[in-house]
Amino acid sequence: MTVFNLTAKLNHPEAPDLYKDCFFYDDPRLGIVAEPLIHITTAAIQRLLAPAQPQQIQLIFSTEKQADWGGVITQLTFVDGDADGSTYQVMPVGDSTANPLSVWLCAHLTDYFDKPPLKFYCSIS
Repeated sequence: MTVFNLTAKLNHPEAPDLYKDCFFYDDPRLGIVAEPLIHITTAAIQRLLAPAQPQQIQLIFSTEKQADWGGVITQLTFVDGDADGSTYQVMPVGDSTANPLSVWLCAHLTDYFDKPPLKFYCSIS
């Protein structure tokens, strides 16, 4: 099992204006700079972390949930996808009363998984 770890910042200095007020991540290992977590995904992250509104977040993700993860742990379940990206339903783990959120993740997801997984877990802190 592989666990991935990314840091994302709100309003990256190299980000295009189209994605103002979004979180962005860099992954130097893959040559990625200022990749946006588009508005719907940023809004879902902010809702999950409310009332805190951090300027920087840590994302840890894997196809298997880890007992030692901190932060808000979510399960993402594949809904639909195409060559540009995939839509996932997001639910906080252990909160059966929460309303599911919808996020869209671009095709860069396949930089971390062979294909968009049917289900994976993400810790947000």
